[in-house]
Amino acid sequence: MKASLLLSLMLLSSCGNPFSLIKDLRKHTDPRPTLTTNPMFIKYINEFEAEYGRTIGDIPINFAFISKPQTAAWCNEWDYGEKNIEVSESHWNNMSEKRRQELIFHELGHCELNLDHNENYESDSCPTSIMNPYVFNDYGVDNCYTPKFNYYMRQLFGR
Repeated sequence: MKASLLLSLMLLSSCGNPFSLIKDLRKHTDPRPTLTTNPMFIKYINEFEAEYGRTIGDIPINFAFISKPQTAAWCNEWDYGEKNIEVSESHWNNMSEKRRQELIFHELGHCELNLDHNENYESDSCPTSIMNPYVFNDYGVDNCYTPKFNYYMRQLFGR
């Protein structure tokens, strides 16, 4: 008798309706503007996955208008966990292959690995991480990103 009374009190005093979450999920629609990735970015996703050692989640990457002119790309995340990456086409068109790779790896660092920016620099003026808030310029690619690629991958993936 005491056990059933205790169980009844526990059920009556729970916080929230356990079925409301299921109901809310059924009403939910995916807020992302598109659910597929522009083929232009597949090469960089494949390179990231090869370095990462596993496939990324459902993170579409596409060109989009970005209202901040200095911003080359960003990772968006919504309330239900959906993510996408939007890339400024004007920035993209002015980047070398290595700068494009670094940009996509950086944004996947946010979206897939949940990493924040790292504003630290080494004594040689190279960023300590590709999670630096600034995309490598040509000098940075030639003197930091390319020669220290293995270091940056170890740092990115926590190896």
